[in-house]
Amino acid sequence: MPRRLEISAAMIAIFILSVMIVQSLKLATASLYTVDATLQMESWQKQKKSPSLQQWLKAHQRLQKAIELEPENPLHSTKMAELLQIITTLEKSTKKERNRRSLPHLRRTVNLRPAWAYGWAKLALAKYRAQELDHEMRKAAINAFIAAPNDNPIRRTIRIIQHKNSSKY
Repeated sequence: MPRRLEISAAMIAIFILSVMIVQSLKLATASLYTVDATLQMESWQKQKKSPSLQQWLKAHQRLQKAIELEPENPLHSTKMAELLQIITTLEKSTKKERNRRSLPHLRRTVNLRPAWAYGWAKLALAKYRAQELDHEMRKAAINAFIAAPNDNPIRRTIRIIQHKNSSKY
């Protein structure tokens, strides 16, 4: 009887390890997809050129897959929002439209990581650029400032919004 118990315990341990390995592979794959898309976006920025539609779609597919594999990681949503703000060589959308389409991903980011000042600042700035000067924008700006009152990039973002929209504060 003790031998059967040992075998059962070993089988349970192997099962648990298998589940952990599968989960780790999912997380690692999601991270690799996001890193790949991020490197692409950085390359476009360095070269100061818009990506082709095919390049943009490849990055979009990678980020979408990362979000599917690891939906609770706010980095994937943040990078998706950044991608949605990039115009392709064939696209005719305005900055306002591109920022508007990034908002759901930025909202997801701050919901997943509510203490992250940069997430709130990105949401506030996207709302501002989408010309959605509302309570949500002000709340995002305030939350960014509260989370990192001495952070210069956060303060610069808040100043941009305040300067252009001083009557709203």
